[in-house]
Amino acid sequence: MKSLCFQSSRRRAFILGVLIAAVIPLHASGQEAGAQPKTPEMKAPHTPEEHFARAAEYERKAKEYRQEADLQKKMLDDQVKALPAKPKSGPEAGWVRNLADTFRIV
Repeated sequence: MKSLCFQSSRRRAFILGVLIAAVIPLHASGQEAGAQPKTPEMKAPHTPEEHFARAAEYERKAKEYRQEADLQKKMLDDQVKALPAKPKSGPEAGWVRNLADTFRIV
């Protein structure tokens, strides 16, 4: 009886060792200890023209994002309008409420 317990604990220790041996190289290859994740470096503007150019770029991006948000709101409204006003039985469909809450801007 004692040998079965020993084999079981040996088996658990073996499996644990294999798992640890598999995880450590994956963690080490992903990022070395204390190393910062690599991000693209952004060049800081030095002249007024560069500042104005960057400001214009940000304004253009903001306009595009606002247009995308308006499109998403319109799609949500169209989808909600396509549903029956009052279901025959039960409360409002939960997925519709969740979708509306997700895209509703306060």
